[in-house]
Amino acid sequence: MKRGQQPSGMKIIISRPPRRRNTWWWLLALMGLLVGVGGGIASYIFQGLGIGEVLNPISAFQPPFHGQQEVNILLIGTDNIGPGLADTLMIARVDRRGERVGLISVPRDARSYIPGHGVQKVNSAHVLGGNPLTVETVSRLLGVPIEYYVQINSQGLAQFVDAAGGIEIEVEKRMRYRDRAAGFSINLPPGLQRLNGEQAVGYVRFRHDAFGDIGRMQRQQKFLRALAQQLTGASTLPRLPALTQAFLNTVETNLSARDLAYLGRLARRISPEEAPMAILPGEPRTLRGINYLHLDREGVKRTVAEVLYGQPCEVEVVDASGNGQAEDAVRILQQAGFHILSTRIASEQAFSRVIDHRRRPEKARELLRLLSCGRLVQKEDPFCEQDFTIEVGRDFRVLTGDSLKTLPSAQQR
Repeated sequence: MKRGQQPSGMKIIISRPPRRRNTWWWLLALMGLLVGVGGGIASYIFQGLGIGEVLNPISAFQPPFHGQQEVNILLIGTDNIGPGLADTLMIARVDRRGERVGLISVPRDARSYIPGHGVQKVNSAHVLGGNPLTVETVSRLLGVPIEYYVQINSQGLAQFVDAAGGIEIEVEKRMRYRDRAAGFSINLPPGLQRLNGEQAVGYVRFRHDAFGDIGRMQRQQKFLRALAQQLTGASTLPRLPALTQAFLNTVETNLSARDLAYLGRLARRISPEEAPMAILPGEPRTLRGINYLHLDREGVKRTVAEVLYGQPCEVEVVDASGNGQAEDAVRILQQAGFHILSTRIASEQAFSRVIDHRRRPEKARELLRLLSCGRLVQKEDPFCEQDFTIEVGRDFRVLTGDSLKTLPSAQQR
């Protein structure tokens, strides 16, 4: 498929099971699905894939993604109410040259233009035009081409998790909610536990707390990492028959078996924690009685550039050293290619630390190394302008001139 071309929504329906000689290719394609992109390839690719391009044996002899080195994949999770709202939207960018994956969650209540239907919530696109219109809408919203999609509903997610033997995850708070009209209920205690399919659906859909949809998207990303880590282990192999059935029953996609096999190999080389993930920034607003999330346009551009395309990130430097050492930290960061968004002075503190607001592990490790800092704090905040806050404490030590000369410049990076 050429860049920018709209994916086809057509599905090929086969009334008989695959022939025996295709068994091993099926397993290879399935493993590509299961490991996703090592945690970066989105919230619902791990639930099985559809039966369009996946069943085409010719794809085994073609290069992944028709030879494209960089592709964007939209992951669409639908609910089971009516024609299917897009309950979850994530876009993953796969860079074959750099073997890098980045992923962004799109808030389902984001105010967006839907071609042919005007301005509405972005999740309405799936009701109005299915996967093709959803792809076109999100592509316009983010300003990037989207070549591929993967779509599944919540029943499919439950089936896939059960086939995988459940998923172990730390439930961060008490989650209790019941929707009688939809036949949907959540009742999870806090703590580390193994969730079955129904419980997993409840965990990733729960949003009835102070954080609302933002908290829900953070849990989806957390769940994705946990499931991707589990599925790359050897314990997955005995479950292949059940996973294969879930694979066939639950997902629709235009990815080919060759694409999935490549994603499977890539996942074994990328740790789930190495895939940067973020949520599009915005603020809630009410227009004509409808609650929207109004996206910050500049914030969207910055998030896409940094998370999907790996461009330099922005940091705030806080001088808590008491002796002006933050100036040296700023110089080090600028020489390494980081953009200093702002600086300020705060009360003295003993220790320096790096605060990660966007969960960008590869950049966090680089900052810790550059600043010889051993303290990393995860404090995700999708409304924060900067990706990192650097707090320079009294323990900060300036690198020598010779060391500074060895740092990579922005042009080299």
